[in-house]
Amino acid sequence: MKHPPHRRSNALAIRALGWVVALGWVIGFDGLVTKNANLALAQEAFDPYASSGFAPPRYVAPAQPWELSSPQAPGPSFATPVLVTPLSTAEGWFPVGTIFREYLADEKATRMAGRLVSSSSDSALLDGTLGGKFALFRRGPLEPLGGAPAFEVAVEGSSQLRIDLNEQFDVRSVDFRLGLPLAYRFGPWNTRFGYYHLSSHLGDEFLLKNPTFDRLNFSRDALFVGLAYSLTPNHRIYGETSWAFASEVSEPLDFKFGIERLPGGVTGIRGVPFWALHAHLREEVNFGGHFTAQAGWAWRGPTTPGLLRIGAQYFDGKSQQFSFYNRYEQAISAGVWYDY
Repeated sequence: MKHPPHRRSNALAIRALGWVVALGWVIGFDGLVTKNANLALAQEAFDPYASSGFAPPRYVAPAQPWELSSPQAPGPSFATPVLVTPLSTAEGWFPVGTIFREYLADEKATRMAGRLVSSSSDSALLDGTLGGKFALFRRGPLEPLGGAPAFEVAVEGSSQLRIDLNEQFDVRSVDFRLGLPLAYRFGPWNTRFGYYHLSSHLGDEFLLKNPTFDRLNFSRDALFVGLAYSLTPNHRIYGETSWAFASEVSEPLDFKFGIERLPGGVTGIRGVPFWALHAHLREEVNFGGHFTAQAGWAWRGPTTPGLLRIGAQYFDGKSQQFSFYNRYEQAISAGVWYDY
């Protein structure tokens, strides 16, 4: 189908991304051969749980009779040791965590997030993501202990909404995503493939105030495959493509790629810095798209695999709100993210 000409070409941003990604590669490989990386490898050789940040199974003393909730509990429970399974080895049906972590700077990823946005060509905005992701089944450890492989089937769903703060907090638009990803990890490699549905909708208040706006039924049902490689326990590069077998407005192909620095283990209360560079190219805008950069501080605890982040974001390119898919945006924002 024919599309209107772009308001502004983002070719310069994509070229700049190439330089930034090249710099990221240098940083990543430098981290691979630095003393910290060598120390991490040495620790893993001594203790396979060191790089995961999770503790190995520990022995818990048998319960005493006065600690039991019922005095009629069977006798063997008094003498049988209890082996507590940590997150790193959790598997089976409905295990904790997922083995393929979402790309940190991907606007369409499923997570919980909120950002205050200042745009060069728009009013003050609040962008939010409300979603969840959990594993249905996993065979193998959550963390890559000693390079152990793992396979997982998961489900995810989210809504990404935009609120106009200068228009009485009207909901301008919302995108919905539902997916069924399958993931497989082997050593430093991690791959995922599966299906997702994505559709975009305008808010009722926006339509009432803009009755002449050309409403678009943007949607895609797509198959996707992604591949990520851990340069170090804390650095990851990735690429992903999807093909829509059914779509409206959206064209079949898109591509994502980037590099990021994220905590590979438990951070403690002080946390650690993170950064991420991400590009998303889409066929419906002639394989233009957008570039996103994030930086800030992150925390990961010992009892949950979730990642909490606060920081700043820079966005340049075609809007990630697909009801306005061909509109150029340049924005900075401050936000908080929780990744599953």
